[in-house]
Amino acid sequence: MAAASLLSVAHSQRAAVADNRLAEPTLLTAAWRHRWIVVVTTVAMVALGIAYSAVRPPTTLYTARASLVVQATASGLDLGTSGNPQRFVANQVEILRSEAVANLTSQIAAQQDPPLEVTPEQVTEGLAISSSTNSDLIDVLYSYPGDPQGAIDGANAIVDAYKQLVTSEKTAVSSSALARIDTELETLNQQAESLASQISDLKEQNKALTDLGDQYEASLQEIVDLQTEAQTADAERLDQIRTRLADLRNLISTYQAVRNLGSANSQVDALQGEYDQAVARRDALLERRDTISIDVELSPDVVAFSSAASSAFISSQTGVGRTLAVALFVGLVGGFGLAYLVASRRRVFHDRTEPELILGVPLLADIPDFAQEGLTTLLPVRDEPRSASAEAFRFAAASLELKMSRQGVKSLVIISPTLGAGKSTVLANVAIASARQGNRVLVVDADFGNQALTRFLAGDEGTSDPGLTEVVTGGLSIEQATRTIEVAPGLVISLLSRGRQPVAAADLLRSSGARSLFVTAKDEYDVVLVDAPPLLQVAYASTIAGLVDAALVLVTHEASVAQLDEANARLTLIGVPILGYVYNASPLRREMTIAEGSTADVLGDTGGAILLEPKAKRGRIKRLLR
Repeated sequence: MAAASLLSVAHSQRAAVADNRLAEPTLLTAAWRHRWIVVVTTVAMVALGIAYSAVRPPTTLYTARASLVVQATASGLDLGTSGNPQRFVANQVEILRSEAVANLTSQIAAQQDPPLEVTPEQVTEGLAISSSTNSDLIDVLYSYPGDPQGAIDGANAIVDAYKQLVTSEKTAVSSSALARIDTELETLNQQAESLASQISDLKEQNKALTDLGDQYEASLQEIVDLQTEAQTADAERLDQIRTRLADLRNLISTYQAVRNLGSANSQVDALQGEYDQAVARRDALLERRDTISIDVELSPDVVAFSSAASSAFISSQTGVGRTLAVALFVGLVGGFGLAYLVASRRRVFHDRTEPELILGVPLLADIPDFAQEGLTTLLPVRDEPRSASAEAFRFAAASLELKMSRQGVKSLVIISPTLGAGKSTVLANVAIASARQGNRVLVVDADFGNQALTRFLAGDEGTSDPGLTEVVTGGLSIEQATRTIEVAPGLVISLLSRGRQPVAAADLLRSSGARSLFVTAKDEYDVVLVDAPPLLQVAYASTIAGLVDAALVLVTHEASVAQLDEANARLTLIGVPILGYVYNASPLRREMTIAEGSTADVLGDTGGAILLEPKAKRGRIKRLLR
């Protein structure tokens, strides 16, 4: 019991791993499954590489280096960043990369001797800037195709353009400030002249006050002169000076008292205060203007040191070999990516063992693709009995006989999820192979809309024979409604076609007469095979499945995983057991086409090794397998 349990766990783990493989393919498996995508993509990219190499000849790219050491100042493009050196250097790097520098570089390069013709776009494309957070050094690298001197001249032109730009910007900033100061000075001068004029007019209104004012002004000057003379006068003269100063102070006091009593004195004082403020503001602006002018002349440049480019090195080379290598690499990467995308979006079966992971039942046989074997018939068991396809159908019939015998199953419906799986073809060939094994075989064409099985075995005239509808509704017996089909000398199978009665298939198959038909058929025949419409596309296919003992699921190579999963869920829902599955239209394997030794006698022949296909087609199959 323990061993069985371990085996069950191991099987479950392997199934889970395989199920994950179905759900999400790996990159390598996707590339192998869709290798044609990888091949086409790679060939296309290599072709483009060849075309590119033919149109654009090989070139060598030269790169020159120029260096700058920058410093923060208080004017120009670095204004406001002098307190943050890292931000300052980063700002200068962005300025070097700017469109303004590229445009100016193009102009400077065109004026060199000899001139270098580069567009701003080419400057931007060839420029690379590197800097360090630990220093103020900036490296300017410029790449130019085919000419080392072009790289050198380009790098130096970029540095010159940067220097001119920051210098002109610094001058522009100071000039703007001086212009604003000059505008303000002109306004203040006009204001001072207006105030002086108003003060003069008020003073003229009172001549006496004006005269006294003149005396006041003279007294002030005389006081200044006497105070200066007093510093060197002798004692006698010093007494005279003191007496005169006292008289002058009395005169000033008298003037002030008189001025305060005058009607115009208060207005004069107010205007005089405004005049004094205007003059003070003008003097301050004049001082600021002088300071700015001096700062501009004395302030250091943003570029503290520069090292011009003097040599160029080869940074890359392009040639046919390099181009093709890049194209091959891009093609492979793109092909792998496209293959993975296709495989992820379209989950299909690529191996005959994969459907077992969904259905949980064994593979009974895999049927090779008729086209790969060169067959022109849809009934190889009858028409090409020595072909690999015929042997595959005989293998399917033998596997079915064993499974049906062990499980007590006599009636079987062949189910496919959708149209085009080849149900009718597989059923007809399996029926013939089963008859060759000595079984009494009845095939029932229950695909009311298609009747492909009837046409395979009896031709178009078989569709007008009485059949299933007459047995269920018309009272005919199975023997009366069936047609005997000779599939080999002395070998027959019985065909029960749809019939001629116009009925609704779903209603007919749900009747008690339909159930009785299949019970009777199992008593009269060893094997009853029913051809049903697609399970996921026709509703009454589920009704047919409920009338038989079990179902045989047909899975086509590269069929949809999701569709088979849905079909399995539907069969589980209606309670129909699945006997096994047949993998149809699988790739033809070499071991299917060659029989040697014990496997040589497939139809009672004797002799050496043979190919299972007719001689006329051996060469074609061999070429396919190389």
